[in-house]
Formats: sequence, C-alpha cells, structure tokens
Amino acid sequence: LWKFYELYQAKMEKNHYIDYNDMINSVLTKFESNPAFLEKIANQYEYILVDEYQDTNKSQNEIVFNLTKNLKSENVFVVGDDDQIIYTFQGAKLDTIEKFLEEFPDTKVICLENNMRSTQQILDVARAIAKQDYKRLENNPKFAEYGISKELTAKNENLKDVKTAVRCYKYADKMQEYTEIIDEIEALVESPNCPKDDDGHKKLSEIAILTRSNAELDEFAEMLKARNIPFELKEGKNIFKISAVNVMYFYM
Repeated sequence: LWKFYELYQAKMEKNHYIDYNDMINSVLTKFESNPAFLEKIANQYEYILVDEYQDTNKSQNEIVFNLTKNLKSENVFVVGDDDQIIYTFQGAKLDTIEKFLEEFPDTKVICLENNMRSTQQILDVARAIAKQDYKRLENNPKFAEYGISKELTAKNENLKDVKTAVRCYKYADKMQEYTEIIDEIEALVESPNCPKDDDGHKKLSEIAILTRSNAELDEFAEMLKARNIPFELKEGKNIFKISAVNVMYFYM
C-alpha cells in the first residue's frame, strides 16, 4: 500500500496535480513553516466563518486555529452541533467543539432553539434519546458556564397542528419489518388520509422511507413495485460504480 502511495504522489507531482488532502496539508505545512506568510494570509480577512464545524478533522481545525490566532480581530464564527457528527470516517472527532471552546474560552455561544423542519413529537423523542449520551457537550459540566441547551421548539406554522405520535416497533427479522412498512404505506395510499395536492390529487411524494443504505432502498423498491405503488428512488452514487475506485480497491 505504501508503494502504491509513493507512486501516486510521484505521478501527482509530475503532472502538477494536488488532491483534497494536499489542499489541506500543504497549506498547513506552509503556515507552520512561514509565520510571516500565515500573518499575511490571515489579515486579508476581517472575519472567518466555518459551517458544519463538528465535521472538521484535526488538520482543518489547525488551519482555523492558525488563521484565527493570527487575525488581529480574532473574529471567528463557527456553526456546529456535536450531535450531528457524520464524518468520523474522515477524521471528525466528538470533542471538536469542546477543543474550540478550550482554545477560545471567551467564545460567545448562541444556541438555536427554534426548529422549522420537524413536529414537536419528533423533536421530543430525538432529545430523549440523545440526552442519554453523557459525552454530549450539553451534558459536560466543564462547559456549564456557556448555558448550552438543545431543547428545540417546533416553529413551522405548517407543522404545528400535526399531532401524530412517533411510534417505535421491534421486529423479529428484516422481512417482517419491510412488509409491515409496505402494508402501512399501501393502507395510507388507499385511505382518505392520503396526502393530497392543491387539486385534490394524491401526493405520494409526501410519503418517504429512510434507510441506512442504498441496498435497502432497492429491496423496498421491489416490494412497492409488486404492490403497484408508484415510487421514486433518491440514492447517493455508489463509489464502486466508478472505474478509478475499483482500480484503487484492487491495488489495496
């Protein structure tokens, strides 16, 4: 694998290419080896803003810290939620936001407590589950002084009157689960409660199945097709359908 990496790097250098990691690591190396360059770059900006901060990795975080510490105003604004980390496979850590608060203890923390996407029932269930994780920033007494609260209130006028309770089921196996979901969709489609558009036509796009993998979507699609229920698949791109990925996987 190391030999493959050396060949890869040599080919990149020969063709004057850089990849995503180079974009991060080369900048960080330059910052650390040339303080004057770092100060010049940092002070070209008055403000630094970082979105989805919880998903930054160590190198990306170091760039943020370097820029902020060399910015005369130290105006840095990050948006993040430690409950929403999804890029751990790319180096994101649970304590990313904690490290930021430790690095910049005078940070003003603003909690967004109004939610426009969900019903109150969904928000309450999600909170009841999430708050059991003692590692969460909200539960850490070390940061109690910031008054961090993630208790959300549903504010979407179109959803405020929806009182449907969240239901939790346990099934004997996968097929029993899938069959009951399809049965429930079929019953809803044929009932007066089926979602409708402004013209009174059934609006099946208001019914969704969320899964962990594309493979599960394919199974649901076959079952919906067998029931003559129209559906649309919205799935991410399978990286193993990309030729270059398969070549790399073969070498690894």
